[in-house]
Amino acid sequence: EYALEGTPCADVTQAGRACAWSADVQESFPCDVLLVDMGVHAYAGVPLHDGAGRPRGLLNVLFKRPQPDLHRACLLLEIFALWPGSDLEQRLLEVQADRAVHLFEHSRNEIFIIDAKSRRFMHVNQPARANLGYSLDQLRRMTPLDLRADKGRPELGETMRALFAGETSSLELRTAHIPADGSTYPCTINVQRLEVGG
Repeated sequence: EYALEGTPCADVTQAGRACAWSADVQESFPCDVLLVDMGVHAYAGVPLHDGAGRPRGLLNVLFKRPQPDLHRACLLLEIFALWPGSDLEQRLLEVQADRAVHLFEHSRNEIFIIDAKSRRFMHVNQPARANLGYSLDQLRRMTPLDLRADKGRPELGETMRALFAGETSSLELRTAHIPADGSTYPCTINVQRLEVGG
């Protein structure tokens, strides 16, 4: 990792615009030993922003020789920063989505996503599939009722009906699941209703 404090990158981030040091960057930032190690004598940089205007990174150019005029370099950096800023935002969204999928699939808990209209499973994470012994395709043709060992308890059906109807936003059930081999195992189910995509 690269600590920003005491570096030209920190000044660029704080200024929120292109900044340049044509010859004295090492003297201006004596704590930035990386400038010395890399033999940098001139620096120009511009912040990258996301669609909401928040700083997300930097685009810079380093020179090993003093530069008499960095005005043109700053103009070019500002032009090039327009595309990476939006691209970076998209990439951050992709990374966040990848992390969410990873957490979903590798949670220690069984996680089920259920369609409120059809009441069928839309997605089931790997631990649940492993415990139940069903493939995802098989589970997508099933509902929570198909897995319950206590189908004869009418109050559970009424509780689930209230959740799917939007009369309650969450509930906790103590029940038992029936995996593909016909055995049973007890479980506590926490169910939360979420509105997705309006």
